[in-house]
Amino acid sequence: MKKLFLKVLIFTLVLMMSGCSSNTTKEVEAPAESSSQVAASSESSADFPGDNQINILVGFSAGGSSDLGVRMLQPYLEAELGTTVNVLNKPGANGWVAWTELAKSKPDGYTMGLINVPGFYSGYLDKQQNRSESLDSFEYIANQVSDWGVLVVEKDKFDSLEDFVAYAKENEVTIGDVGIGGNKHMQTEEFKSLNPECKITPVHMKGWADNYAGVLGGHIDAASATIGDVVNQLQDGEVEVLCVFAPKRSPLISDVPTCEELGFGAIYAPSSRGYILPAGVSPEVKEVIEAAFEKAITNTEHVSKMQDLGLAVDYFDGEEYNEFLHVNEEKAKTFAPIFGWE
Repeated sequence: MKKLFLKVLIFTLVLMMSGCSSNTTKEVEAPAESSSQVAASSESSADFPGDNQINILVGFSAGGSSDLGVRMLQPYLEAELGTTVNVLNKPGANGWVAWTELAKSKPDGYTMGLINVPGFYSGYLDKQQNRSESLDSFEYIANQVSDWGVLVVEKDKFDSLEDFVAYAKENEVTIGDVGIGGNKHMQTEEFKSLNPECKITPVHMKGWADNYAGVLGGHIDAASATIGDVVNQLQDGEVEVLCVFAPKRSPLISDVPTCEELGFGAIYAPSSRGYILPAGVSPEVKEVIEAAFEKAITNTEHVSKMQDLGLAVDYFDGEEYNEFLHVNEEKAKTFAPIFGWE
């Protein structure tokens, strides 16, 4: 719980200061519920999962970084659970096609899903979406990845974050993101609030590829991204990262300082990816699932392969994940006026 306490403390300090997809695994259709699955819901945890397959719903297309992270975990999870784990892509509505289906699924442990935060929050905090689902519609298994935010610019355009800030105080600068209310927009707004003398305008684009092209083409001055977005592009030498929005430097780009250590605000912007269940799964079955995920996620081979993808494994259990998600939900609510969620 020390890690969780630190995250809660950090988040509190932030609020005080701010004042405010390619893998060749074949997709399979979800099998019809069998009589054995119906029976399994009343069986003890010792029988779970038995001969029944497990489905993980992913609310994004195959081949993206979210999908690849699940498929990287898939074989290790199958080994721990002793059954087949199917990855079912259900793209649409910024992930909410999958999350809505999951919330309505039978809570027997055989259907679970990937959750992406903070993007998840906009689906119900935005009143215009008219959704009844919320964090309380789910139970929490584990966090797999914390993909920290970064500020990206064209190589040699700015000498440092200090240089960028000095320029932004005298000139209007544009920072690209991938849509209103997402983690990348959120970290830009947080940077603006902690550096009010800077003249910053967010530019909402479709994805990292558009941001990358925009930076190289001079259409935007910088891009708000995550480490997973840029770690491979950095090898091309065409872009560079001015800072990491994290409590400490990332081992994936250890030469890049944090925004906080450079003196421009304690901005901690993780893109969290973890796993959830529909509310109502029995504690005994949930315990079996949590134990399997812990072993699979922390498997040293899995950790190494994820790092090769530019994704940092950051395991914490269901109880901590539940608290983490609720804490960060409160942070997301502070941006409601900016994002038009009210």
